[in-house]
Parts: sequence; C-alpha cells; structure tokens
Amino acid sequence: MITKTMQIEDIIRGFPQKGAKLRRAMRNFLACKEDLPNIPLENFLIAKGKTSADVDFLVQKLNAVLQENADPANITITEHAALKLKELLNSEGRGTWGVKVADRPATCGTGYEYIFEPTPQPSSEDQVFLSNGVEIYAPRANLKRFLGSLIDFEESPIDDDHFPGLLGAGFTISNPNVQTTCACGCSNMYKELE
Repeated sequence: MITKTMQIEDIIRGFPQKGAKLRRAMRNFLACKEDLPNIPLENFLIAKGKTSADVDFLVQKLNAVLQENADPANITITEHAALKLKELLNSEGRGTWGVKVADRPATCGTGYEYIFEPTPQPSSEDQVFLSNGVEIYAPRANLKRFLGSLIDFEESPIDDDHFPGLLGAGFTISNPNVQTTCACGCSNMYKELE
C-alpha cells in the first residue's frame, strides 16, 4: 500500500510491474527525465503548491493502480479501454482490426519499450487473445513477457514525446513480468522468465 509519507523513488521502484502506470499517474508533478526525488510524496507535492486534498486524491489513485488485477494466463483489456480502442478504430475505418502488443529495444538504451498498435490481423507468429470484444495479438516467441498484462485507458493528458502512438493516446499497460522501469516509465526490464 502506498502512503503519503513514502519516498517517491520507493513508490516507483517498489512496484516495478506497475512503475510505468504509477509514473504516469504522477506525470503532472514529475518531469519525464527528472530524477525521482528521494523525499516523501506529501512533502514533494506540497512544495509544488498542491493541497492536502490533492495529496490524498493522488495516494488514492496510486493505490487503485496497485489493486488492478488481470488473468495471469492472458492479456486483458479493461472494458473502458476496449470501448476507447473500438471508438478510435471505428473513427479511422478500422473497426474490424485488433491490436498488437509487443516490444522492442528501448530508444533510451535501457531495456524494452512497448509496441501497442492497431493491426488488421495477427501474423503467423502471434498468439491471439480475446478480451472485452478486442482481439489482442502478441508474439509467441516473447509471450511470457506479456502474460498477465492489463491494458487500460486514462482520460488525462499524455506525454506524446515519450509514449508514441496508442500509448500516447492514453492507453497503459500494467505488466506483472516487469522487474524494473526507467525513471520516466517509458522502458522496462523483465524478470527472468522460464
């Protein structure tokens, strides 16, 4: 559980599988390339001009992120995210398309960054998952990296410079297989998977 007296660095690094989403929840207070402050969350926010109510709201939001669960044998998309994705695909005339979840070496040189993009159909190397009416395609070769992931959508403004494409549009991925994330939450390293 996250408390307002926890160090910001401990919040992000203490929950690496949720690190990117926690960082994004705090994006209005932390610059992307800013080092994680080693001070209590409450002290940091008050110094930025926030109220005690703002601090309590953010702590509540961060704890809600920690409570999210997904099926460890699947890749899941929340109902809200599925509706947003279908709305986006329909508006672009791609209503029958699914979405590809993969990764590539991170541009920052540390670990991997997600690929999350509309795709008309799976490749022969993809495993297909169906969640809330959305087909999700993931490469079988790296499937263990993604199993148990939960795709969600946030309504708040996104950092387009560091989260391109659908991830920049507000889609997030919480992944239980992540061991660490970079300071900006754009890339991650995976746990050793058998």
